[in-house]
Amino acid sequence: MDDCLNCTPTKKCILHIEKSDYRTDFGKVGFLDNFYEELFNYVIDYEEIKNYVKIKININYGEENTIDGKKIFQILNNEEELKKVIRNYFEIQNEEQLDKYFADLIINEIENSDLSIDGYVFQSYLDEFFKEKIIIFEQIFFPTYDARDKFNYMKIIRKLKKVHFDTCKFKAKFFDLIDIEVFFQDCEFLDSYSILNSAILENESNIIYQNCTFHRDVSISTADDKSNKINHTLFSDCKFKKDLKAEKIEFEKGIFNNTEFYEPLEDKEYLEINKLEIIKCIVKNNFIFRRYTVNKIDLTDTVFEKDVKVKIQFCDIKEEAIFYNTKFKDLADFYQTGFKKVDFERTDFEKISVFSECEFYCDVDFKYTKFLGKSIFRDMVITGKLDLRNAIFDDEANFLDITYKKRENKEGQFIGEPTDIKVANRETARIIKNFYDNANNIIEANRFYKLEMEKREKELIFRNNFFEWIIFKFHKISSNHSQDWILVLLWILNISYLYYFIEKKTYYYVDEFFGFILLLGVYISIYSLINFRNYFGKIILIFSFLLFMSYFSIDINEITNLINPFSIMTKGETLFLGLMIYKVIIAYLIYQLIVSIRQNTRRK
Repeated sequence: MDDCLNCTPTKKCILHIEKSDYRTDFGKVGFLDNFYEELFNYVIDYEEIKNYVKIKININYGEENTIDGKKIFQILNNEEELKKVIRNYFEIQNEEQLDKYFADLIINEIENSDLSIDGYVFQSYLDEFFKEKIIIFEQIFFPTYDARDKFNYMKIIRKLKKVHFDTCKFKAKFFDLIDIEVFFQDCEFLDSYSILNSAILENESNIIYQNCTFHRDVSISTADDKSNKINHTLFSDCKFKKDLKAEKIEFEKGIFNNTEFYEPLEDKEYLEINKLEIIKCIVKNNFIFRRYTVNKIDLTDTVFEKDVKVKIQFCDIKEEAIFYNTKFKDLADFYQTGFKKVDFERTDFEKISVFSECEFYCDVDFKYTKFLGKSIFRDMVITGKLDLRNAIFDDEANFLDITYKKRENKEGQFIGEPTDIKVANRETARIIKNFYDNANNIIEANRFYKLEMEKREKELIFRNNFFEWIIFKFHKISSNHSQDWILVLLWILNISYLYYFIEKKTYYYVDEFFGFILLLGVYISIYSLINFRNYFGKIILIFSFLLFMSYFSIDINEITNLINPFSIMTKGETLFLGLMIYKVIIAYLIYQLIVSIRQNTRRK
């Protein structure tokens, strides 16, 4: 627009001025007619056309003075005549009428002469000229058009064969661009827009719409019911303020091919799309959908064919993602994508599926989902429940460092330990545990062994499985299912101290109230320890407990002797029932202490 000779600092020309809806623009006297005329003048360079046709004549027929019939040169050398012919070439849309016009324009005066030029030859030269020439529309604001109007500017565009729209704006709802090579770069579509199949103008990204912004709903459709194919990749780094929808379309070259960035994502602006619906479609080329914020994405019944790599990466899906009955026949990569609600029912991952560093702030149920290739869930964050009970795994899976809480990432390294996730059922914990067992990763396997035991504990019914229920409860309270050696140690110290207190209370404590307070403190300490998730806090609790005993001059040696379950059995003394129960409990706790300490190497 800076190069437009018709624009002034205070007023834009008819090509660049802002357009309104069709009714408003039509009501402005001469507005749309003037746009048509200026666009025609923008496209047509009469001198260039004249020179092109003369060059073609010289190549095919020789010098001008050797040619029979001078009518074509009379037209070329008369500017008004040439303008009239070119205008009719654009405005006569019926092919039969256009052929007749040129046939009557120049009649072959000498039959069977190779040196005589008729109207068909002239018409073919014009066709070749516009087939070879790339027309660049720069910063033009295109209004809505009506095919019935005399000033319908699509009559001009349809005659062109190679068109580059650069930083243009459109109020039109669709362009019929079949058989026209097009490229839209940095354009804005201000109204709802329907995308039809078209040829592609060669460009570096090999796509049709690059860095474009669509302000209203976009639908992808076909010109007729016979063909449902889109032959070229459509979008690269485009923004969609509203919805993008396609149904029962066969994409020969894919839909998205966004730029891949290797620097930190924080330095890049997120693209946006309100709702993406690709329903019952077939995609035959790579689907690169990166750094989008999306309210909803729905790929129901869509098939991504063999060798088609799907990368839905660095996206923030704010409301819902639906992959119901979606088939991924090659790579499906959701790296660093966040989900608020997701449906993976009957989804097929036939090759590698990647959920590394994904963030699921919802329950995730892979219901009847098939993982036929390797699946990677490494460093995945999930705050809801994970359900793998009805999933099918035919290959290995990697669940390393899957966590409930998001961890800080510094220079590619996560800070802190992963926290236990929520599992929907015991089978989910068992599946993940088995994958770690098969990989000899005992440390991670123990995390999910504990979750498996917790789910089994919840499955038990008090009335129907009383003894098993008691055992599981005791196992949980005493050692957190053999996972917490500090908890076991505190139990040993507390029970030993309690037994010591009961045996010696008449000698050391006469105040029953003080004794009650002391016992209450012991149980509060144990309860706190069971719920402590911070090992540092547990160690402080034990250390404080030992200081407490030292303060009241309790004989640590006697406590230590009581902890030894075999100490009294070598003296030949009578073993009372209470002491026997105490010794059995201590023996069990010591066993749990050993198992819990060794849990980093093996579970049993």
